[in-house]
Amino acid sequence: ASGQHYFELNYDGDNSFSYDEGLFVVYPTITVPKTIIDGSPTISVNSGDDPVGSLIVYADGKKVREVDLDGGKQSISLSSLDVGKHAISIVYDAWDEMTYTQNYTVNIKKASIIAKDMKMDYLSGSKFKVQIKDYKGKAVKKGQKVTFYVDGKKFKTVKTDSKGYASVVLTHPPKEHTVKVVYKATSVTKKVTVKKILTLKKVTVKRSAKQLVLTATLKKVKDLKLKDQQITFKFGKNKYVVKTNSRGVATAKVLGSVLKALKVGNSITYQATYAKETEKLTVKIAK
Repeated sequence: ASGQHYFELNYDGDNSFSYDEGLFVVYPTITVPKTIIDGSPTISVNSGDDPVGSLIVYADGKKVREVDLDGGKQSISLSSLDVGKHAISIVYDAWDEMTYTQNYTVNIKKASIIAKDMKMDYLSGSKFKVQIKDYKGKAVKKGQKVTFYVDGKKFKTVKTDSKGYASVVLTHPPKEHTVKVVYKATSVTKKVTVKKILTLKKVTVKRSAKQLVLTATLKKVKDLKLKDQQITFKFGKNKYVVKTNSRGVATAKVLGSVLKALKVGNSITYQATYAKETEKLTVKIAK
């Protein structure tokens, strides 16, 4: 077992006798890979039964891990290391006044993900596209799995084409989203800004009016038919579901009886919703 051991030596022969005692150290067996491709280096340790001591791992002069030996075989992952060559030092601390150091060089090689930040209109059908290249800089083969995460949640896993490209169509609501792309041990994070396509017209709300017309307009975007799209209006507690005309315009009429129930000087919020996009406005109620 790894650790400090005490010994006694007795010898009796040829009519003579000798006695000696002392200490010796058994070091754990440590294996460190020289080259890692598309993965994280893992240190293998075999310390035997009932070992004593701990291992301290340094990468490029910085302490990155410390583990107590718990017997048998152990694995120590160095997932924090980036691509390139790293000087690894492993210190075996058998007890307070005695240490033993082994030095290694680890070369980490990983694939790369080529991606850019992107701006797109909501529901435009635009694709967020990346290219995967191996550690030699060549496009990976067709059929490699690439996983996309949006705002920390897994969105979809797709396969690369013959040129190493992988893409997804994002249908997330208008705002700035964080998109993380993962291929094996390589990942990259980019920003995708989804722009609004719904406009809500500001109106003057008068308690004395016979009626009020709410108007919302859809922007023309690729692959989106403007006519017959459903828009849901809300005026206070009242709800109106209408469809757009050929120009992408939807209107809803608020009756005078609803307006008369309002209190002059108060504020009221009205809104329009299309799919996952909602636009809101708040105005004061006039006479």
